[in-house]
Amino acid sequence: MLTTKASVFKRGIAFIFDVGLSLLIGLLLQILVATPIANNSFDYQTNQDNLLLERVKSGLFYFYDGNDVVSYLDDEDTILSSNNDNNFSLYNLQNLVYLKDDDNYDNRFYLTGLDYFFSLYNSEYPDDTFYQDMKDSSSLFKDGELIEGYEESELLTFLDSVFNRISPYFERLNDNIIPNLSMSISVTRIVITISSYGIPLTIFYLIVPLCNKNRKTFGKMIMNLGVVNKYYVRASILQTITRGLSFIILEMLLSLMLLGLPLVISFLIVYFNRDGKSLHDLISFTMVLDLKEFTPFDNIEEYNKFIKDEKDVRDRSLRRPYE
Repeated sequence: MLTTKASVFKRGIAFIFDVGLSLLIGLLLQILVATPIANNSFDYQTNQDNLLLERVKSGLFYFYDGNDVVSYLDDEDTILSSNNDNNFSLYNLQNLVYLKDDDNYDNRFYLTGLDYFFSLYNSEYPDDTFYQDMKDSSSLFKDGELIEGYEESELLTFLDSVFNRISPYFERLNDNIIPNLSMSISVTRIVITISSYGIPLTIFYLIVPLCNKNRKTFGKMIMNLGVVNKYYVRASILQTITRGLSFIILEMLLSLMLLGLPLVISFLIVYFNRDGKSLHDLISFTMVLDLKEFTPFDNIEEYNKFIKDEKDVRDRSLRRPYE
């Protein structure tokens, strides 16, 4: 009788061992190799520092530690050192004003920050009168100045309406340097992630299985599991490559970017699939067997012979009562 699948428990142990070791090696590669190379070759840290400085210097972002605030009024060294100080957190102007534990950062502070930002913006784009038009259409301002006796809640509503529409102006400031820096950092971060974690995953899930006949990873060696095709023949080289690449790309690397969602989907497929196949098994037409219970066939001829012998035994058992 052919067995259909390895237990979910054994597959889980093998998975935890392989992925855990891969992620540990990947983390070390990221810290010790990939990030230093990115800093030297792609100005990764420099771009991150420049993006931080641009944000704070715009007047829309502040560092705050519960007592002191670091803003566009401070020098670059102070801003960068605040980023490395665990006591300080980066807030945008709106969030800082909404912190109710400090009355120093109230609606007037909010207004001052927006005034400063748009003074910078209009020095580059004097024809864009968005902010001034918003003030002119509001009953809270007269000749661009805040009137006496204004309602705090009305001012807060006005300032929120401005801030919630500020993103395109923020990105356009300083000739689009902020979106350009953000894009450069994002691309470099993706390269660091793929290179750091892709190398150990490729070794563990592609090279190692190709080097043994039952296509075992290290975790599968420990749990004595093997990979076969639908005829219970040991997986071919092409199937092993397809299986490894689909796991590395679709499940692991995408999971690093999508908060593990592809892995969760794959585990659900294993749990509910009758043959215990995961996403990469379905793609490569393979399944995982417990080698303690069944020894895979070396070729399709062995499988056909096994099926024929099983059929003969079954036929004889059916005929026996009538002989």
